[in-house]
Order: sequence, then C-alpha cells, then structure tokens
Amino acid sequence: MKASTLLLSFALGLASVGAATAQTTAPLADCAPGAIERPLPEYPITLRKTHVTTGLAQVAICIDAEGKLADILVIRYTREEFATATVNALKKWRFTPAIRNGVPVTAQTELTFHFENTGMVVVDDVSSIVETFLHGDMRNTIITYKPATLQELDRIPTPITATAPRYGRDLSEKGIHGSVLVEFFIDEKGAIRMPAVLKADHPELASLAIEAITTWKFEPPLCHRQPVLVRAQQVFKFEPGKPQP
Repeated sequence: MKASTLLLSFALGLASVGAATAQTTAPLADCAPGAIERPLPEYPITLRKTHVTTGLAQVAICIDAEGKLADILVIRYTREEFATATVNALKKWRFTPAIRNGVPVTAQTELTFHFENTGMVVVDDVSSIVETFLHGDMRNTIITYKPATLQELDRIPTPITATAPRYGRDLSEKGIHGSVLVEFFIDEKGAIRMPAVLKADHPELASLAIEAITTWKFEPPLCHRQPVLVRAQQVFKFEPGKPQP
C-alpha cells in the first residue's frame, strides 16, 4: 500500500463521517455487549449548589471477550465534571461480552448519560437523544467537548505509522478477498482509539484490518492549532495478486 494511496483513502474516509451517534450494537456481532451491574454516576457535588441543573456525557467503551472493560473514551460532554463522574461509575460496571457465531468477541459501544440534579437517565439510542434536546430540559445546553469534523481541522492528520494488513497468499488462494470498513477515533495525541468494523466481506479480513489499524499512529489532529479528537473511517481493500509491503 503506497503512502499516497493511504492518505487519499483516509481523507475520503474522514469526509464520509457524519455526526456522532449513540449506539449499543457491536459491528459484526450477533449479540451486543451488555451490563449485568451498572451503578449510576452521581451528580457532581461541585455542581449541586450552582445554576447547572442538567448535563450530558457521552462515552465509547470497549468490552473484551472476557467481559472486561478494556478502554473508555470520552467523546462528548457539557461539563467535564459529568464526564469524570461517568468514567468513575463505568469502572465499577460488570459486563457480558458481545457474541459472534456463538463465540465471545471484543466489541465497542457508545453510551450517553443525561444528568439531572434530581437523578439521571441513561440514553442509548439516537431518537432518545433527539427527543431530549428538542423537547427536554437540554434544549439550551451547550456541548463544550466533542469530536472535531474534517472541516474544522487545520489539515488532514498525517500518518506517522500506517502498516498495511497482512494479507497472505493462503487467504488469496482460498478466494477470500473484498473490503473492510473500519471506524475509529484519533485522539489528541494521534493514537487510534476504539477501532470497530462497520462492514466486512469476510470475518478473517475484518480481523486483519483491526490488527493493522491498532498499530497506526498519526500526528495529533489540530483545530486552530489545538489538539482535538476526531472520528474517522478507513476502507481496507484485499485483492488477490496485489503486492503487500
């Protein structure tokens, strides 16, 4: 895979990403990860006696094949205190892993928490979020942290390390070929976070794509010269006879 081709593909992937949405399904999984114990976050003590009466925090989480919380990424909030409370609570949750073809697998999901000074509601679908903002108490709420869009970036993030997937001759000879669409975040340090397969022509190709992209590293995405979080997509194409680096 040539560097110029990689950069072009990545630019197209970034351009195709829309607004962040909350999801509770794991790509390519028959059963999404679930929570068997989920103590809810407490309303931040520092905000209880202030004019702040509502808030929101959205996180992406990775649950491994053993049902353990492997990673947490804050992707949206109205106040940092709500994000902190959410992360602290999630560290106490117990999960069941996603299932694909009867086998536990690692998967990502997103959760949105709506805070109120008298309680809190977990929002886990797009329609609920829209309803909350249009008709609930969140209408005038300002999101102070969220992933930047391509248009907001100073320039397309430059890959420092971007190794192509290991597409061996054995898979080619078996007729296993096609494409894989992976969605992921690039954090403020240029690291890949929460890679998830959205679409794949074959499970083995999906595994190769994830294995490769987790090793990628970028220059920090910049917006007005400040590092920001970015949601992106990358298409990997596996074609027999194509030379691999």
